[in-house]
Amino acid sequence: MLFSNVNAPLNRDNYSYEDANSIPAYHLVQCLHYMAVVGADKCYLATLVYGKGFYNVEINRADYEGAMNALIAMEERFWNDNVKAGLPPMPDGSESSSEILAQHYPTADDNLPPVDLTSQGAQLHRLSELKKQIAALTDEKSAIENAIKQTLGEASVGEYENFRVTWKNRESTRLDSKALKNEMPEVYARYAKTSSTRTFLFTEKN
Repeated sequence: MLFSNVNAPLNRDNYSYEDANSIPAYHLVQCLHYMAVVGADKCYLATLVYGKGFYNVEINRADYEGAMNALIAMEERFWNDNVKAGLPPMPDGSESSSEILAQHYPTADDNLPPVDLTSQGAQLHRLSELKKQIAALTDEKSAIENAIKQTLGEASVGEYENFRVTWKNRESTRLDSKALKNEMPEVYARYAKTSSTRTFLFTEKN
């Protein structure tokens, strides 16, 4: 891990910004990058957190020399191996990576033969395992939620220690597009929009 001493909580409500180790890793990386570029010894990160408080954190270069050297090496490798070579980096699980792939390959050609995925064999087996684990965890999550709902009954709020659960009424209004198309086809045709996206499906043969 590039920043083993960085506490990067998953819940943004936990960010305190009281010292360098309590800020999100991506903010620290950005500050280290700036210090490397301009040759600065210190960087100050001023942050207003959701109106809860104003924090001014001092980040010292000397405390992160190892991390900064690793960051510079990664940036040099990206510049030489990807930017200069004209090769995109390997995709990851980020939303931006998915968006880039969708932009590069917006349509599918059904006339092309199936692609040999031998090179992705290990990934396919891992994906199969993950789907099964996710399905099992989803079922467990639903079972726990249903048990809590049964305990709540008609109550809308439940609490225990630092946990809080709500099961409240929520109303929503949706357009019945099927009825609109049947009863007012001209209006439906005027405002209907057609979009095209590629859907990724993973299945296993029996």
